[in-house]
Parts: sequence; structure tokens; C-alpha cells
Amino acid sequence: TSKKLILFSLLTPYLHKQGNLGQRAKESILIYISMSCKHKIIERVIGESNFCLILATGLSALFSALPSNLEFDHPDWHKLEMSDCQTIPELNALMSSIELCSAVIEVSPTSISSKLLDLIQTGFLNPIFAPALASDSESEVIAYTSYLNLLLAEVTA
Repeated sequence: TSKKLILFSLLTPYLHKQGNLGQRAKESILIYISMSCKHKIIERVIGESNFCLILATGLSALFSALPSNLEFDHPDWHKLEMSDCQTIPELNALMSSIELCSAVIEVSPTSISSKLLDLIQTGFLNPIFAPALASDSESEVIAYTSYLNLLLAEVTA
């Protein structure tokens, strides 16, 4: 099936890259995804590809790179903002991929969005994020709760 959408297949490895290359790949992928709503063959090929798996499992890798403790000078600090991504590159990378997931879910047919949502839950939220929130370290729980708060604020905005 990858031969049917060779450009899509060639762009997929760049989904989680930062900078211009990653941004251009994401924009191009979204064009393919939006085309899949009108063209069933594109929907089928994307659905049968490893695209959703790569997108969902990439979140796990990006999450594991996040700092497990957050240091802020302000005593009244209580949550992360998108502006914090400028000073925490690992957070910027994760949020960029979260935004891509959200965009894919918005513009894709139900077959693709359902598959991606299922993989995010079974491959990222349940096995990776949930245990992080159950850490014995209070500072880690604060950090991971802050990441979750930012993530949820962005996907529901």
C-alpha cells in the first residue's frame, strides 16, 4: 500500500522532527489526511499504513524526554503555558506533535481518527502517562500533572 502514496510514506518519518523540515512534513501530511475525506482509496491506504502508529508512539518517545522535575523561580507558579515551550525544548516537541494529532483527528475521516485516538489511549496515555502520574515523587507528579494540564488545555481549545 505504501507504493500507492509514496510521498505520504516518505513524509511520515519526519512527523516528529522539529524545525522547518518537520513543519513542512506535518503540513503536507495534513493535506493528504484532508484528501482522505473525499477519496476512499486515500483513506484506505492511510488507514492500512503505519501512520497512526508512528504518530501515537512518537508521543511516548517525546514524553519520555520531558524533564521529570520543573524548576520555576516564581512562588505563585501553578501551571505551564504554551509560552513555556520556548524554554523547554522537549515540551515544545511534544506539544507540536500533540497539535498534529489534534489536527489529524479534526480533518480525518472517522476510520482514521478513531484508529489514532485508540492508539493514543492504548499506546501513550494508559501505559506511559498514567504511571507517570502515579509516581512516588511529589515533584514528578507536579511536573506530569502540569504537562497533562497543558496538553488538555491545548486539545480542547
